[in-house]
Amino acid sequence: MKFGRDGNLYCTVYGQQDVTVLASDGSVLRRIRTIGKKPTNIAFGADGEKRIYFTEVEFGQIESYAVDTPGLELYY
Repeated sequence: MKFGRDGNLYCTVYGQQDVTVLASDGSVLRRIRTIGKKPTNIAFGADGEKRIYFTEVEFGQIESYAVDTPGLELYY
């Protein structure tokens, strides 16, 4: 799972064949259909790139999709 700068949570859903985008109240905003049924390990692109990347276990590949927001920066 990763947060976008828009405050939404982007979640790969293993076995459901999508990335589910959740609003801050938990409601489903969008489901981004994936090629394979087993997406995992999501990340946003670097430095403001409006794109998500994730691994997909069924076909052993990386998938990438354009989204409306860059990822939220993490602070340690």
